[in-house]
Amino acid sequence: MFYTRPFTDVPFFELPVTIREEQAVIADSTFNLSAGEVYTLNVLEKEVGGEELSTLLYLRQERFHKMAFADSLLYVNFYNLSAVGYVDAHPEPSAMITNYDQATGTAIKEHVNIYYSLYRDDIPYPFTLINNQRPRIGFTPVPGHQLIPLQQLTRSQEPIVTPYNTIPLFLPDDTTGNILSRHWVRLDIVPPGGGGGGLIGVSDPSHRLFAPANGTIVSLTNLSDEGRTQLYTGGSGNAPGFFLPSLIRQAASGPYRQRSFATVSTIEFINKQVYMTSVMKTYDPPIN
Repeated sequence: MFYTRPFTDVPFFELPVTIREEQAVIADSTFNLSAGEVYTLNVLEKEVGGEELSTLLYLRQERFHKMAFADSLLYVNFYNLSAVGYVDAHPEPSAMITNYDQATGTAIKEHVNIYYSLYRDDIPYPFTLINNQRPRIGFTPVPGHQLIPLQQLTRSQEPIVTPYNTIPLFLPDDTTGNILSRHWVRLDIVPPGGGGGGLIGVSDPSHRLFAPANGTIVSLTNLSDEGRTQLYTGGSGNAPGFFLPSLIRQAASGPYRQRSFATVSTIEFINKQVYMTSVMKTYDPPIN
């Protein structure tokens, strides 16, 4: 059971009785959970347009802990858990402040196509400050890895696990012996009919990356791991963007100061927000 409550550090049952009785129930349900299983729980807005807030408790039983994954691939699946009618009721972009930068968010359409593109991470390893400034991520497109279709995504609040898509962790021209991955991932999320060629203009002097009107960009970089600044993702003001941590995790392991590891990730779009959850295998601790 989920209640509204005052925004304080006081535990709910230590609040005065009069305040507790004034709080509204957001969602109430009963689930049977099995030992050893992994679940995702969300409180979702069910539908937009009613006089009262319509919510539901969403419980998805995950499968990744029972699946076999290759160490050389990144795995990611997607969900659009937005409320019914939200995209029509709130078509305008809204400002968001993240831990990294200021961005605009928009609700993605009921049906969209998702593409991935890879860009070179042209920065010396290990990541260090250059002239006391954080270096920017690279913007050079990787040939053969531009606008590769991943999947079609349809808005749904049914708690069904969607298939995982794969993206390479290392490229054929890797020179590190599959130790350090030198690229980052960008997603273009566009309505049917808006995908395909012409989405990206990397020749622009400002090195901005473009998406079509009504499209959305998601940049998955190492920004949150190594403290580097975020490449501008926009495009004539018509392609709201989101910033998320990289699908590639960097960590000291064995004799290496930094080594790249793949993750199994889930990206959820909920109204005008986007969330990512990642898990990874254990790895050898660093050797001092």
